Amino acid sequence: MKLMKTGVLCLALVCAVSAAGCGQVGNAHGRIYRNQAVTEPPEITAIPEGGEALTGAPEIKRVVHTVTEKPVQTQEPDPTIVISDTEPPVTETPEESEPEVTESGVSTETSRSDESGTETSESGTDGVGEPGDGPAECIVYKDGDTTPTGARVEVIDGLTYVDGVLIVNKSYGLPEEYAPGGLMPEAESAFYEMAQAAAEDNIWLYIVSGYRSYWYQSELYWGYRSWRGLETESFSARAGFSEHQSGFAMDINDASRNFVGTPEAQWIEEHCVDYGFIIRYPEGKESITGFVYEPWHVRYLGKEKAREIADSGLTLEEYYGLTSVYEVPVEEY
Repeated sequence: MKLMKTGVLCLALVCAVSAAGCGQVGNAHGRIYRNQAVTEPPEITAIPEGGEALTGAPEIKRVVHTVTEKPVQTQEPDPTIVISDTEPPVTETPEESEPEVTESGVSTETSRSDESGTETSESGTDGVGEPGDGPAECIVYKDGDTTPTGARVEVIDGLTYVDGVLIVNKSYGLPEEYAPGGLMPEAESAFYEMAQAAAEDNIWLYIVSGYRSYWYQSELYWGYRSWRGLETESFSARAGFSEHQSGFAMDINDASRNFVGTPEAQWIEEHCVDYGFIIRYPEGKESITGFVYEPWHVRYLGKEKAREIADSGLTLEEYYGLTSVYEVPVEEY
């Protein structure tokens, strides 16, 4: 009997010891028991695509894909020169394929030889020596003189008037300090009257370049001169010799060769005189006016005077017997 009790006691002791180690067995099955030490799982380090899995976690393989951001494509700025009264002139060199630039500061596709290189003046001298020179001799009438056509010349505060008309061309300039600051009221009013009439014919007109100051014109001219050389004289006026400074001239709609032959250009040519304007630089008169053909450039003279000159078929220079030639040759300027 004592022997049986001793055996039972020993069995109980063995079970107790076994129970104390059950936590280790349970841990092997993923369970957590009291007093069990919790350990962190092995750290998994990402590896590049196609690489080997790290030792210690053979069953896990993470792939890192490298994402390359698509570059944003930006459009290069349009090198086209746009000239306006509110923008500074462009001085950087455009592409060789860029069209020429006119007196208004805009492009022209027509070459000098096509425009006036073969023309001659009535006196028999070449109409064009260097580009834009016009007649070979500059004749400047003084205050009190009379022109060959009988028009009287007046010079007031440095401004030359012929038969009461302010003259601005290569022979007759404006003082540096002459600055009306904008279009003359009568010229601006006449334009809007003309634009309203054009709108009734489904023609839309607007001013793209009006008044320009002496200094604005200077920067404009030398900007073109820096890359076009002597031929600049055929399409851009020197400072003090631009009609835009007078406040009586303006460029309409599209001051480029694209404007030639458009419905708007045709309408202006046919009707501008009714509102006091003339096409200042007509086609075929480059050797007389000194500038290439510009159907977009109009000059305000008043209805009566504009009608007289338009009906004569002459330019302003021809009508009053004036030249349009700089006193200082282009090579020396």
